[in-house]
Amino acid sequence: IRPVRQRAAGRVAATDAGVHTLVFQSRHSYIELPAKKFEHYLVEEGLEHIVRLRRRMGKTGRPGRESYFRNCKSLLRVGSSTQGFDRRVGLPFEITALTNPFRGGMVELVVERHGRPAAGVKVDLIALDGLRVAAEAVSDQRGRIRVRIPRGSWMLAATDMRRAPRGVRGDWESAWTSLTFESTR
Repeated sequence: IRPVRQRAAGRVAATDAGVHTLVFQSRHSYIELPAKKFEHYLVEEGLEHIVRLRRRMGKTGRPGRESYFRNCKSLLRVGSSTQGFDRRVGLPFEITALTNPFRGGMVELVVERHGRPAAGVKVDLIALDGLRVAAEAVSDQRGRIRVRIPRGSWMLAATDMRRAPRGVRGDWESAWTSLTFESTR
């Protein structure tokens, strides 16, 4: 991998056959949003429990001060092998396919927080050909979701949030996770 100017991450050229898992974890970034905009963002991301917590804390009218970091995983397939699509890499917040996402159709995935199933997490299926949300699902008690994957390039994305621990800037810390791949059927 080498940096590419004016691009977010870089360029990868894989020649060995198989499924390659590319991983990116960012450092913390900080953002402050006006109260209404922050509340809208929380609802949009399925973080209603944070809306309720802010209300109980009397902070609904205050700006949202958030530190966030990204946990990105991309599956790159070279050739016809699909072995390895279910590889967990140990990110703090991670989406992993349990059934083959390359073939499309109904796919089962698991959302994990520190290696444990994360229940109640909203996951968006986003078409990378226009960055539109095509579907959404909420993880069950086992952290699992099922979503129909059409042919194309896709990203599954979710956000997790908690009160910021000591040493993290802001009132809230969020972890963003994504899994990208291409379905050929």
